[in-house]
Amino acid sequence: MTFVVRPAVMTHGRNKSRIHRHYGAAGPFLQEGEGGPTYRPYTRPMIMPQSTALILDAAAFAATCYTDQRRTHAGDVPAVNHAISVAREIATTAGVDNASVLAAALLHDVIEDTDITADQLAERFGASVAEMVAECSDDPDLKRKERKAAQIEHAPNISPGAKLIKLADKLCNIREIHGADDGKWSLKKRQKYLEWADEVVTALGQVNESLERAYWTESKETAALIGPAPKKVNKADKKADKKARKADKAARSATEEVEEADAAMATASLDPIER
Repeated sequence: MTFVVRPAVMTHGRNKSRIHRHYGAAGPFLQEGEGGPTYRPYTRPMIMPQSTALILDAAAFAATCYTDQRRTHAGDVPAVNHAISVAREIATTAGVDNASVLAAALLHDVIEDTDITADQLAERFGASVAEMVAECSDDPDLKRKERKAAQIEHAPNISPGAKLIKLADKLCNIREIHGADDGKWSLKKRQKYLEWADEVVTALGQVNESLERAYWTESKETAALIGPAPKKVNKADKKADKKARKADKAARSATEEVEEADAAMATASLDPIER
């Protein structure tokens, strides 16, 4: 003998149980057989928006890429935390919900910090995401000073999405160095980084008013804490300064010699004349 098991559910108005709404009046069980009641699996389709899937895939991919990397100057946290922070600033502070931009923000350091190439990113996440990540990546063939100079030079010409990522990246970085001092990020290094970051953000031009305001507020607070960067003096200025100090010293010595000679003559004129 077979029978249908019906769960005790309310079937009127808004008080219908979730079981009843999902499975129907018969509930989640079918007919009972020799092995007991047969369970009917939940088959209601759950469709995830493609944009959400892209962002989550980028987050998972970034976490895999950064498995063993840490942000030592930011409390020794996983490197992927920084990528998530950059994407969060774009989504919350800037109010941007473009899936490609958010995915690229999650992946913005992958080319620089891992063996992943732009072609591999394009194959998995699309050309738009790969191009923005590439725009945010330094040329590994350049020296450190050249890479920093190139960021300032290229900032005005990168795409709007890459500019958002650059701005959010600099905001998150200066937040991290605000109180960092682990030996690798000395006071002088933090001062120089802040000065350079300000130059990059200025070169970006108008990007997003809310994100720009957040950056400059953080920049002023960090500058007030760590002070201004030491002024740079080139070799020519150093040589001229040394020459000026040497000339000043020679002038003082000459003045002292004249004063000593005048004093000696004055003393000699006061001595009594021998008869």
